Amino acid sequence: MRTALTCILAILIGIPAIAKPAPRKKDAPELRSAVAESGVTTPASVPLNARLIANETMYHLDRGGLTPVDFRKQLDAGKKSGRLAAAPRVDLIFELHNTGKEELQVLIGGDTSGTLRWQLSGPGAVSHTFRPVVQTDDLKEPTVVKIPAGGCHRWVYKSLDCSGPRDTSRAYWTQAGEYLLAGGFTVAVKPAPKGTVPHWYHKDHGNVAISSGKVRLVVVDD
Repeated sequence: MRTALTCILAILIGIPAIAKPAPRKKDAPELRSAVAESGVTTPASVPLNARLIANETMYHLDRGGLTPVDFRKQLDAGKKSGRLAAAPRVDLIFELHNTGKEELQVLIGGDTSGTLRWQLSGPGAVSHTFRPVVQTDDLKEPTVVKIPAGGCHRWVYKSLDCSGPRDTSRAYWTQAGEYLLAGGFTVAVKPAPKGTVPHWYHKDHGNVAISSGKVRLVVVDD
């Protein structure tokens, strides 16, 4: 397993943009950043809190000259062929905070634990995942993230790409409007928090579902 540095290492995901940050407007400072402070865990007693921080909340939409309908058709075709379009560029931080009194080990990704997925809702929200039929037979190990009591770990995302080791997964907006975005995953946590069931593969870990709150993003036409 790979060990990640707590609160220092950031996972950077940079994909060419189909939406770019809108120019700053002095009359709309409230649109420039947002934080969803309180997340949700299952079980609720797990001492982890997920925060979603949007450093940029307004974006220009670029459909390459296509109508919303034709752009969605293009995205659907990409899902069938496995050639998904580039995800919109964003400026986000997903943070896990250990609110407990002891260090927690969280296993992220690989074949045996969860990869963060975006939950995007809005007037033109689309989420596509492509998983090739042919896969290698090696075991993809999860990343080990150790979070001390009172500490945190942050992942930086530069696009709405949330692909895992076996698939390509991306979220899109296809028209202008207001969107709500959250992120979450189901992971293995050790020591197993009270109330959890043993993880299906890592038996000495507890199975924990974690989701952030929602941030509001605004997408505008050029």
